Amino acid sequence: MKSPTKRTISGKNQKEEMSIKRDVMARQESQIIRLTRYPGGMSRAQIAKSMQMSPSAIAPYIDRLLREGYLEEAENIVKGPGRPRTPLIPRKQAGCFIGAEISLRFIRILRVDFAQNIEIQTRYEVGPDCRKDEILAIFLKGLKESIRDLNSPLLGCGIGVNGAIDPKNGISLYWKEVPDWKDVPLKKMVEDTLNVPALLESNNHCLALSEFWYGEGKEHPTFLCVSARMTVGATLVVDGQLWNGHHGNSGLIGSWEVPSQILPQEAQLESERPFQENYGIPLLQIASTKGILSRIRTAIDSGHQSILNPSPRLLFDFLPIHDAYQEGDAVVQSQFQAAARALGWTVGELSKLFDVPVVIVSGLRLIGPLIIDEIQNFAYESLDPNLHARPTILASSLFEFASAQGAVGLLIHNWGPRLPQFSG
Repeated sequence: MKSPTKRTISGKNQKEEMSIKRDVMARQESQIIRLTRYPGGMSRAQIAKSMQMSPSAIAPYIDRLLREGYLEEAENIVKGPGRPRTPLIPRKQAGCFIGAEISLRFIRILRVDFAQNIEIQTRYEVGPDCRKDEILAIFLKGLKESIRDLNSPLLGCGIGVNGAIDPKNGISLYWKEVPDWKDVPLKKMVEDTLNVPALLESNNHCLALSEFWYGEGKEHPTFLCVSARMTVGATLVVDGQLWNGHHGNSGLIGSWEVPSQILPQEAQLESERPFQENYGIPLLQIASTKGILSRIRTAIDSGHQSILNPSPRLLFDFLPIHDAYQEGDAVVQSQFQAAARALGWTVGELSKLFDVPVVIVSGLRLIGPLIIDEIQNFAYESLDPNLHARPTILASSLFEFASAQGAVGLLIHNWGPRLPQFSG
């Protein structure tokens, strides 16, 4: 058997070196685009400093991105010492991205241009008893509708979903609330439908990323996001980096059991044991949107006086709940007080574990800001000041499409014009 010649070995090494060089160049370009996404953009000198490179070294990358239409020079000029600096910003016509959230009540889809301006945002209602095939049909139909009348090339789609996932292969593994939802290949389905790369993440992680890029986390690069929507989750962000766990499923805490004795007696339902007996109630049943609304409806159905109409729509229309809370409805206020105490207990326990400076409570749209003081007070009561520092606890100010926005933000963060897209 002949041994490899020097020329063969040399040729192989050369190909490997070229491949490494192309990969480095692609990642440099991707990082430059990410830096220009900061508010106001970045000048060439600022980009070079951030990347710890000389301005002459990054010049070829920037020139190519300008020439190919991914970047453009901003109209504003930054004045300061030395020569005025012209910031570079993403060119909105360079392409667009889609972000989608699949949840138990709604599927939310938004489309943003290359500069991350929202072009469209739409939500599709999911029935309370929908099964997997029905949810997927609504989702795929919504995706197709979202790409009508494109103003620029579609570059990718980010997806947030409830339950356990396999982010590497883009598979939604399990969703407890949908009985037949198991091993759903969402990444492949989206890529086959849209013919662009797709990326899958859990909804609680998407909410945290949305806070980091667009919300309270912009000023706090290390924080814990506790999300209370149709599920309950907790996500840790450290120095701007998402900690999503070894398998990508950190923070699925809906099954945590809250001590019943911390809950107000007024929130007890007829079917439950007295809360002072101190037993565990799953967090999902007390603090998730679904759990709260279900308890309100059960209380009304059992004869408790309320200004609300106990119709099936109660589980889908949140505005009347907000109005009833504001008007002092005892049924609504007692269940939200229970949710606030449960979330306060959760924040306290997580603060003991992670010792973070900031906790952001996301979800409970409209009601969240009204009960944040109760959440904070209950969390602080559970922390021994001799052992644990009290974190700043904030209510999210983000809008309804926060998870979809986080999904598209994650997609954009990982996108580059010459990067292999999300191959795992």
